[in-house]
Amino acid sequence: YYHKAQNIRRVLRAKYEAVLASYDLIAFPAVTFRATPLPAPDCPPGEYFAAALNMIANTVQFDVSGHPVASIPCGMEDGLPIGLGLCGRFFDEPTIIRAGATFEKIGDWTKM
Repeated sequence: YYHKAQNIRRVLRAKYEAVLASYDLIAFPAVTFRATPLPAPDCPPGEYFAAALNMIANTVQFDVSGHPVASIPCGMEDGLPIGLGLCGRFFDEPTIIRAGATFEKIGDWTKM
């Protein structure tokens, strides 16, 4: 399975690199659902693990591909922040940071 996983990783990296050859960044919702309370500290391990897996559904592919990613606050809903994910090219973290800083200068993200 290790070799199969490495092959999948190479394919995934190549697909993201193909997109990033034409674009500076890939923007995506950091999570796919509204922010929810964390499970209680004494909850069963399975419940805590399930909540953690839900939170990484839109970012785990970058853990596999190794692409740099940042989550930028971009709004509020019911008093909880919404995150904008930005993925960039390998070793091009400055572009991600500049884009995030520019977005934050546009306006007050808590009112967006």
